[in-house]
Amino acid sequence: KDFWEQNGFGMMLPIELEKLFAWVDDFAGNREIVMKALEVTSEQGANKRNYAYVNKILKNWESRGFKTIADVDAAEKQRQIELEQRYNKPFNKYNKPVKQEILPEWFDKDQQEAPKKPEMSEEEKEAMERQVAEIKAQLAARKE
Repeated sequence: KDFWEQNGFGMMLPIELEKLFAWVDDFAGNREIVMKALEVTSEQGANKRNYAYVNKILKNWESRGFKTIADVDAAEKQRQIELEQRYNKPFNKYNKPVKQEILPEWFDKDQQEAPKKPEMSEEEKEAMERQVAEIKAQLAARKE
């Protein structure tokens, strides 16, 4: 009851206290599980601090077959990891996840095995330079 009021849940109604004790009985007298549900609820923000949210968490844990605080802690750790993964994805300007494309295997192979251009011989270089000079001369003649 003290935790309830000290952590912003407000005044505890007698019926809520009875229901929390019933949950303790449902978890074989394990008060730690009910206290953990209160902690998780208080971490969710002021709008979640009510009996209905605590009850929802406890129903979830009961349906998943949690018997010990270790079961609950493991599930909460996994939930935190999933939340971080969900909210740490890159988003585009329309608030949609950025599509991560997977490149095909041949792309990497082609990058590694890029064909090497053969070196030009001196004669080929001179022929290329003559062609460039001819084209430049033709362009200069057109401008006149």
